[in-house]
Amino acid sequence: MTVPEKNIVGATGLLVEKKANGDGTAMHFYHAEDVHDFAWTTSPEFVEFTGRTQDVDIRVLLQPDHADQGIRHLEAAKAAVEYFQNWYGDYPFPNLTVVDPRRGAAGSGGMEYPTLITAGTAYGLPEGMRFVELVIIHEFGHNFWYHLLASNEFEESWMDEGINTYTEIQIMNDKYGPVGDAINFLGLKLNSLQQHRAQYLFNADIDPTVRRVWDYYSNGSLFTNSYAKPGVLLTTLQNYLGKETMAKLMRAYVERWRFKHPKTRDFINVANEASGQNLDWFFEQALFSNATLDYSVDRVFTREIKKGAGYDFSFSAASSDLAPTNGKSAEPDDDNDDSVEAKSRPKLFESGVQIRRRGAFKFPVEVVAEFANGEKVRETWDGQELWKKFRYVKPTKLVSATVDPENKIALDMNFTNNSKAVEASSLGVNKLSARLLFWMQFLLDQPDFMNLFSAFIPSF
Repeated sequence: MTVPEKNIVGATGLLVEKKANGDGTAMHFYHAEDVHDFAWTTSPEFVEFTGRTQDVDIRVLLQPDHADQGIRHLEAAKAAVEYFQNWYGDYPFPNLTVVDPRRGAAGSGGMEYPTLITAGTAYGLPEGMRFVELVIIHEFGHNFWYHLLASNEFEESWMDEGINTYTEIQIMNDKYGPVGDAINFLGLKLNSLQQHRAQYLFNADIDPTVRRVWDYYSNGSLFTNSYAKPGVLLTTLQNYLGKETMAKLMRAYVERWRFKHPKTRDFINVANEASGQNLDWFFEQALFSNATLDYSVDRVFTREIKKGAGYDFSFSAASSDLAPTNGKSAEPDDDNDDSVEAKSRPKLFESGVQIRRRGAFKFPVEVVAEFANGEKVRETWDGQELWKKFRYVKPTKLVSATVDPENKIALDMNFTNNSKAVEASSLGVNKLSARLLFWMQFLLDQPDFMNLFSAFIPSF
């Protein structure tokens, strides 16, 4: 590449030679192997930052008005290299160049090429708004899922953008989480997973995920099924299998399919083998159908058991579960019994929890029933039928019930119906409403905020 001699050049591969031509220009020679694309950039204004982590040399080329963010860019690039190499396998190239697009060229930001990625930022971007970190981590990930494995982004886009979104979610959370890993600014805390989950909810059931890009119903469905939904469904799978098993799965996938153009079935086969179980039931629903997942606590109740109800009242106060007496109560028949023994008998309560499957996607769930004495009873349900009932007889009242109490099932369409209390409280609603009103006012006072936010959504 022949450019003005004072210009700085960044490109795919390694600089082999720079030779002055004697006429105010210089020729830059670059060499790259095992790459299927090439990109380069040049400018006399670039401010250069360099660093090294593990076995990779990192170079950041920033616009001068963003130079104060040089270390921030460099540290994000280092984090990307370290996490991908530690979690997923060796990055097969010796270098990485991160380019900050020129003012007015935001459309070239958030792009990936072998050993060269473009980021993008804004003047004065607060450190708590981690758009720079998110984009650098995401775009570097393409050096694995697109360039290294060379999956077909046009016919199975989820295998590049989607798997990459999943790894972005996990790295952001581990590096900057667990709360507010994408945004942690003025009391607003938002995770990368929450951002992608919100996008998924808007187009959840339009198309199956595995579809050629030109066959999706709309651009919204295309982007949801390429980015957001795969990130959410693979996070759900990780929570189901456990982090250790999921890490084993992902590393095995990279090792087996480096430079081999894997397809969806290849990924599923590795998942089945690495997990030691047949996960076809999950992938058939998550990738090849438009089924949505939603489990809810439909009803909770608790009521005192009156005398003669057919339960054995002759138990110690420490007992937690009682058996029916086949209609023969062990208590005295006299309703006016005021003996010391009668007065010392604790009350009994019958409680119930009713769970419903409101979507077509079938998934095993956990349910926790919480009682007034602090006891928590955890149940499991395979989630196959339309509903499930749990019944308890205890000397304490049921307070509430929650399905998926740790929010492991990121694919769940509606977290707000996952719990229900016997006695409803408005405290949480009031707190959330006040926070939403604050941020609505803040965003209305910042006309450029949403433009800035949209600039950092990774390009397809």
